[in-house]
Amino acid sequence: MASTGVTVYGIRHHGPGSARSVRAALAGQRPDIVLIEGPPEADDLVKLAADPDMRPPVALLGYVPGEPRLAAFWPFAVFSPEWQAIRYALSAGSRSGSATCRPRISSRSGASGATGRGRAPIR
Repeated sequence: MASTGVTVYGIRHHGPGSARSVRAALAGQRPDIVLIEGPPEADDLVKLAADPDMRPPVALLGYVPGEPRLAAFWPFAVFSPEWQAIRYALSAGSRSGSATCRPRISSRSGASGATGRGRAPIR
């Protein structure tokens, strides 16, 4: 690793400029590990992005079986900073994975964090 410590890139939008900037920053820093926002249960799926047939747009979908309202969606486009970070990590031999991101899904049905407002916000 080029330096010690932790660097956080607080980018959460799709855009070619952001994607290029993240890719260039990672190449300059050469981190040992790259984490992106997402569910830790998806860590084993990240390596699928190395397959040349895996081309965006792609997405992760987390859901509760039998409860379609209790779902979260993580889309990736070729110009997504997250996609570029994953691809960088895989090509550079860095470890990669998801930062712990446990969406709090609420619903009237009494799921964890229920708001009682009849909608299912994801926090």
